[in-house]
Amino acid sequence: LASRPEALEAFVAPGVDALEFENLREEAQKVVESARDFEEALDNTRRFARETLLRVGIEALRDQAAAGEAGRARVRVAEALVAALLPSVRREIERLYGYLDARVALIGMGSFGAGEMTYASDIDLMMVYEAGEQSESVDGPRSLTPETWCARLMQRLVSALSVETSEGPLFNVDLQLRPSGNAGPVAVRLGAFHRYYQREAWTWEMMALTRARMVGGDPALSDEVADLLRNLLRSKRDTRETAKDVADMRRRLSREKPSRGYWDLKRAKGGQIDLEFTVQYLQLIHAHEIPDVLSPSLFESLNALADEHILTQEEAGAMAHAARLNLDLGQLFALAVETQFDPETAPEKLKMRVVKASGADSFADLEAMLDRYRLMTWQAYERIVLSAAG
Repeated sequence: LASRPEALEAFVAPGVDALEFENLREEAQKVVESARDFEEALDNTRRFARETLLRVGIEALRDQAAAGEAGRARVRVAEALVAALLPSVRREIERLYGYLDARVALIGMGSFGAGEMTYASDIDLMMVYEAGEQSESVDGPRSLTPETWCARLMQRLVSALSVETSEGPLFNVDLQLRPSGNAGPVAVRLGAFHRYYQREAWTWEMMALTRARMVGGDPALSDEVADLLRNLLRSKRDTRETAKDVADMRRRLSREKPSRGYWDLKRAKGGQIDLEFTVQYLQLIHAHEIPDVLSPSLFESLNALADEHILTQEEAGAMAHAARLNLDLGQLFALAVETQFDPETAPEKLKMRVVKASGADSFADLEAMLDRYRLMTWQAYERIVLSAAG
């Protein structure tokens, strides 16, 4: 605050409830378009995000807003800035490399796509494009093929979102969930995108697609990609082979990224990963006949799975409570703790805030609640995934 006194406005600015997406998108567009040049636009976006997210974080720590709402607000801010920066980045690419008749669509993945970010979450993105008949860009200092032009567009967008300017950083951006991961192109032509997921994608990549959501770009192409994603996810799958793939992926994660202890909400046995893998497996198996189970939101998917009697109302409700607890506590830990939460060293006020966020009566009650949810989640994973894997 001493170095950026303008951030004090966050203490008196309108709260989380005022952060509707349409308002944020209009504000983000204004801060980008009011800039005199591209560099100033980047500075403006960082001030906008810092001041907006600071007041969200303050409310969450003060218990004036639910911790989960702070995460959803972060998603809305990120999406608004992605949408606002893309046209500005495109103009910059056209200035450098000329005009190209190409439509692009951005897919949000991971916690960004699912609408469940914490303050520690990256923005996971994919770019899909469709180019016209031009063999290269025109009317610029340098011409590029459509593949290279769109790749430069995506690279410049990633830089615009992630580079640290004099106003600080904005978001970390992760492109690893794109086709072929780090070995693949950063922007994928629509036809190649379709072929990859139809013929080459691993089961874990299809699991990742269950959280995909369109977040920017050409509206018509975005609709086309959304339809394609839904059709891909509705492909009929072998139950046993899919379950084996999910179980193998979980074992691999346990080996390569083991739990860091009891308060590792994601990786602990019966934690968020086991819960998400169970739901994603059910989505992949049942979407062929029951497409309503498909939603980027874990909570909407659980509701649909219960409505279709794939899970009981009691099971779905308990899993939703467990997921909400994991996300709410994860949000607080990301806001208040630099590394791993440790109740032995955590300030008493933070522990009290954590207990209150959980709805527990005491810290011991919170631990008992976590134990119950983790046991329930693991039993569901065993019954649904491991038993099907054989």
